[in-house]
Amino acid sequence: MRKVLYLLNRETERFSAELLAKERPDCTVSVVLLQDAVRLSHVPASRVFALSEDVASRKVASPFPSISYSDLVEMIFDADTVVAL
Repeated sequence: MRKVLYLLNRETERFSAELLAKERPDCTVSVVLLQDAVRLSHVPASRVFALSEDVASRKVASPFPSISYSDLVEMIFDADTVVAL
């Protein structure tokens, strides 16, 4: 199964259609929220994570599980495709 990783660094809605179009039965889609994107409360994907350092620096509460920079690096190297939006 292909692993697709999206990295979002802004609060934006333009990625919604792209993510939904990319979620196929043969792909595992993950999204990591970085920088200002950690303020998002809804992302149309089943596996969504927020970078803990960015959540803390922006003093927000994210509904998504937090990951560290080392977790992020591991996810990048583990993915077949990485898309930065």
